[in-house]
Order: sequence, then C-alpha cells, then structure tokens
Amino acid sequence: MPINVFAGQERDPDTGEPVALRVEERVRPGTAQVAGVNVTVVDVTDFHNGELVKTTEDYFAQGPEGAVYYLGERVDEDDGRTIVGHDGSWLTGEQVDEPGLFLPAAARVGDTFYQERVPGVAEERSTVIAINQTLSTPAGTFDGCVRTEEMHLTDVDGLLWGPTEQKVYCSGVGLVREDFPGGYLELMAFGTPGSR
Repeated sequence: MPINVFAGQERDPDTGEPVALRVEERVRPGTAQVAGVNVTVVDVTDFHNGELVKTTEDYFAQGPEGAVYYLGERVDEDDGRTIVGHDGSWLTGEQVDEPGLFLPAAARVGDTFYQERVPGVAEERSTVIAINQTLSTPAGTFDGCVRTEEMHLTDVDGLLWGPTEQKVYCSGVGLVREDFPGGYLELMAFGTPGSR
C-alpha cells in the first residue's frame, strides 16, 4: 500500500524540549461507506520521538464538482502500549448531518470554509491565503499548490478563537507541508511502498 511519510518537530508544551515528529499516511484500496456515501479511507499513524501516540482513520469523498469533503475520523490515542482515548472522533450522520469541506474545487484567495464543525469535538476553519504556489520538500518540488491558514476553534466566553497553522496542499499529492506554533511537518517521501 503506498505511503506518504512526513517528518518534523514541535516543542513539548510542558518541558519546552524538542519532540521529533513522524507521520505516515496510507490510502486504503477500495472504498468504505459513511452516511451512505462512498469514501476513501486514509490511515494516519503519528509518532513522537519514535513512540506511537495516535492512529486515525480519515474519511474523504470528492463531489461531482471536484471539491473534497471530510466525513469524519476515528481516533485511537495511544500511550505506547495501549489505547487510552478517542478524542476528536466524529462521523457525518452521527455527530453532524453535513460533512466538512476539506478543499474547494477551484480554490480562490479569501475562500473560507469549515473542514470540521462538530461543537465540543472538533472545529476547524480554513482560509485560502495563496494559490499556484511552488514548494520544495525532501520528497520533491510541487507546483500549483494551495496554501491555507487553519484555525482550531475554541469557544471561550461565547467567542471562537484558537491557534492557527498554515498548510500547503498540492494536486495529486495532498498535504505537503504544515507549519504550526512551535513546529512543522513536511513531506519526506511520497507514494513509497510500505507496510504498517
């Protein structure tokens, strides 16, 4: 099964020490169903300093107009030995009626959309801040990319706010780079064979 591999680092919020990040994404063959919609399933495995911390099944579907929709995720948080939680899990048709818009078909600067809008579970609002970008990572050079600014929303005293991060998506690849407070992830290898 093809695999995209990301690497980067972040700061430990408690100690301030750097944490080495590694994320592996695998697209499963075939499709599954969420809320009666055929979806592509992407398995994501997160490691911090070589230790497994989370596995996620993400569910995507492409609309006839070309937009990509996000229909939810199943999350298993891990302490290196066992599953300890499922924070952030949600599915269209269960917690919400409508999927999130992951990326518009013809993104324009200023487009704003919700990738996740599940109050109390996950709320993320993205704004397109650049298009037709070229970006180089250890995996190669990618053209025609879209840069978004994503805000993780938190309701505090009736106001929505949260930390922001920038993500770059490139045609035929998906996510290529992510910059967030205190760290980053970038694509190291694209579509290489591997096993979980």
